[in-house]
Amino acid sequence: MKSTRHFVAGIALAALALAPTALATTAQVQDWGLATDPLATNGRLVNVLTAPGQAPSLVRIPVNRRIAILYDTDEGVAATLGPSVTMRFLPWIFRQEPSSSEVSAALADNSSQRITKVSADDLAREPSATAMADTLRAAVDKKCTTPAGFNTCGAHMASLDELTQTYAQPPWSTRPDPANPGVRLAAAMRMLQGIPSPWGGSYASRIHIYVAPGMSTSIAAGHGPFRTQGRDGKNHFRNYSWAMQALSRGADAWLEMYHFRNTATKTAFTPREWRDVPTAVATFMRERSPKTNPLNKLHFMVAGVGPTEGCAVLRTGVDTNITRTARAAITVIPTPEPLAVIPDSGSPMSCLWKRMQAGPVNQRITANGVGTHRVSGDVATEFGDLWRQFYVMP
Repeated sequence: MKSTRHFVAGIALAALALAPTALATTAQVQDWGLATDPLATNGRLVNVLTAPGQAPSLVRIPVNRRIAILYDTDEGVAATLGPSVTMRFLPWIFRQEPSSSEVSAALADNSSQRITKVSADDLAREPSATAMADTLRAAVDKKCTTPAGFNTCGAHMASLDELTQTYAQPPWSTRPDPANPGVRLAAAMRMLQGIPSPWGGSYASRIHIYVAPGMSTSIAAGHGPFRTQGRDGKNHFRNYSWAMQALSRGADAWLEMYHFRNTATKTAFTPREWRDVPTAVATFMRERSPKTNPLNKLHFMVAGVGPTEGCAVLRTGVDTNITRTARAAITVIPTPEPLAVIPDSGSPMSCLWKRMQAGPVNQRITANGVGTHRVSGDVATEFGDLWRQFYVMP
């Protein structure tokens, strides 16, 4: 978690070896010809971005830190892990507690890969930024030992679940209100940035924050310096400026890329939301915290829902500072090597992965690691297969 490594991102499956000219419009591959690279595991992770008749290309993406959080039941995690031994031994996959992590759903270093959580609704009721900081610090330090002697929060990391409109100020409010939970959280995270953790880094660097879809879509819809304005120039949307500062001061921010009315009813993000939300959030985070590279902090958190009709993928034609930053991190390497290409299967999950790779910003965020929320059954099995194909492992 502490070191910086150079990864390559893509989707991989040696299912069908095709000649370089026999390519899908957008193809995902693994190049086994670079398996001798010291950074590779079972071959380089690659992504082919080609048009028919063009030579294939590899894409190399450096990331500061890769991490994935499985926020699922034991049944869902067991299905996601499937038969993979490699996936279970990856040090950068974590379970979101509470769970029992029974054998089929356990990771290799079971206790140190389990993250406790703090309710954002409860945290919002704390009377001050200091009280918020104390609560979050206690969550990182917490030992959750069961009667059987298992520590169920041994990662000494905590997630804040989840930022909603409670952490926003009204549309017309452009100055920080000390009574607002978002303002207090930003101050609390600044305090925690200055306190070293015995588990490594600062206490702030061990806090992960989930971002509700209502927050991210509001930011994407808004205009103006605070993202509060509609197209008519009037203030219609809540001001998440200080919540964004809190995100920039924590470990990583997890964008929930689905809608829900309760934990059991979820619907997929639209093609427009997949196109606009990641770039809008990354842009706003950089504006509110200029010293932070949001592309190092953002992750997708996905649920077991995809489109039910078709798989439209929209690509932005607007070249922004964030898209240029993302594109600069992606090295395209032409190669004459024959490649194994995965055609789009047409399933909701394959469409989900296609949208996660649509455009440089989405592709850069996906390279950081993808998390799941309440994925189960056959959907979890397919998601796990695609997840392993992307990060190239058995």
